[in-house]
Amino acid sequence: MNRERRREMLRSVEVVEDVDAPGSYRRERLRAATSLLDPLTAPMLTQFRYEVRTRYSNGDPRFLCWKCGRPVYVSLSGAGNADDRDGRDAYFGHHAGTAEDCEWGTVGQNPRDIDAIKYGGVTEGEQHKSLKNSLALMLEADLDFGDIDIERIVKCQLGLRRPDVSARFLDREIAFDLQLATTQLPEIVARQNFYEQSRIRYVWVTDSNDPRRLTLQAFQDIYWENGGQIFAIDSQAKAISLEKRILHLWALTVMPRLDSNGWRTVWERRLVSRNEIDWSTPSGRPRFPGADFGIAVRRFSEGQFANPRRRLIDAVGRDDRTSERDAARAWNEIAGTLGVPRWREALPDKPFKAIGVLATAAARKKMDSSSFQPERLTAIFNNFLEMEQYRVWTSALQVVAKSHENEDLLDRDSSRRKITRNLDEGHTDLNRRYAPLLDIVFPNSAFLRVHGPPSEIKDT
Repeated sequence: MNRERRREMLRSVEVVEDVDAPGSYRRERLRAATSLLDPLTAPMLTQFRYEVRTRYSNGDPRFLCWKCGRPVYVSLSGAGNADDRDGRDAYFGHHAGTAEDCEWGTVGQNPRDIDAIKYGGVTEGEQHKSLKNSLALMLEADLDFGDIDIERIVKCQLGLRRPDVSARFLDREIAFDLQLATTQLPEIVARQNFYEQSRIRYVWVTDSNDPRRLTLQAFQDIYWENGGQIFAIDSQAKAISLEKRILHLWALTVMPRLDSNGWRTVWERRLVSRNEIDWSTPSGRPRFPGADFGIAVRRFSEGQFANPRRRLIDAVGRDDRTSERDAARAWNEIAGTLGVPRWREALPDKPFKAIGVLATAAARKKMDSSSFQPERLTAIFNNFLEMEQYRVWTSALQVVAKSHENEDLLDRDSSRRKITRNLDEGHTDLNRRYAPLLDIVFPNSAFLRVHGPPSEIKDT
């Protein structure tokens, strides 16, 4: 079944009320599911699903079904591999038992049924038990870990949990869970919130030998929320941990790569010792800082592409007889290497104006060639969002503003209404068409444009 037909069947909730949207009347807060979901890349979709689930769990749902007024969640079509799924495959659904009398009531597979899926002819239980015991042995070999236990009950005000393996390290409790099956997002969020509230460090660990497993949506819900990184163990990690008596884990990180296959992503796999891991992150979820998607993109942006990037940003901020010619030359130098449309082909999408306004959202200062005074940023954005020929850039503008922590620049009621209208109009998403070039020009936002999980693991 193709993507369009599957989406048509699943998107029974066609319109939702966004309680955060501006407007005194309910009709002003209505949003089409298509306009909310379709622009989302895989990382953006995970962030969006986390927000919707967390708001609902906290008693403050953001989205309500237009027909019945009850809260809805965001799900994806079907279980199994999801190597190219993104917001176009997502849909709004009613929570279990809340929509019997709603004509848009959700009919779907029970999460428990999905959780029962097995892979590769070996039951998840056998793999889970083997890896759990291996992890416990690896921790016991490292004398800096203490109080090691398997499935010990942990209690706090939020209730109790039974992590696969628990230990004490650097004067803090740490919990490990082995992720091999399709744990549903509500359970993932609940576990992470529990350990965060309990001030217990929390690590998801998987099997490092199966890139196909990492395309499952349950894994994406874990690693996209952790900067595109997840830890793993196997027989090699176990052997080295026991030999050196220091815990070693595989760090698998989604990383950019530019080679004969173009601009793409791969899994970079490194065997790292616990001394190379940052155990004190604000989220309580340890990370290996030696592999970072954003830093890697910036190396390309500030290295190989530094000169044309600088010239492009400079040119779109000028209004003189050579500015467009200079912008075209710089654009083509980047586009020719990355395989995106060259300037002449891109002209119908008005890239000169668009790059200037996106640069303004990134820098939080006027970077375009318009006649607006430098302090009138809201006017620059509203003018851009209002003009019909630029509306195709709305999603790209949102991504750049968000990734530079400048979302407030687009938070005026006037801007939010224009954004809602533009997205509801269903324009082609230029965030996807020009993704590699936008990654280089605006590297801080590159992670949010990743189209999906890599299918290849590269040892580094």
